[in-house]
Amino acid sequence: MKMKDNIDLLYIKVIITAVLIWLAIGSFLLYNRYNPSSSSKATIVTEKGEVLKAVEQDLLRHGKIGNIK
Repeated sequence: MKMKDNIDLLYIKVIITAVLIWLAIGSFLLYNRYNPSSSSKATIVTEKGEVLKAVEQDLLRHGKIGNIK
């Protein structure tokens, strides 16, 4: 029985480690999604010289509005 207990503990440790790694990667990706680096926060200015709001910039970057490629 001692060997079986060691194997059970090993499985539990592996599962806990995998969950912690998964949570760390997920939180890193979420942090980067909602707090992008400064290079992706560049201000977009239209041809008329108007500065777009953050929501408009996001829509424009993702192709929801405008004619940008």
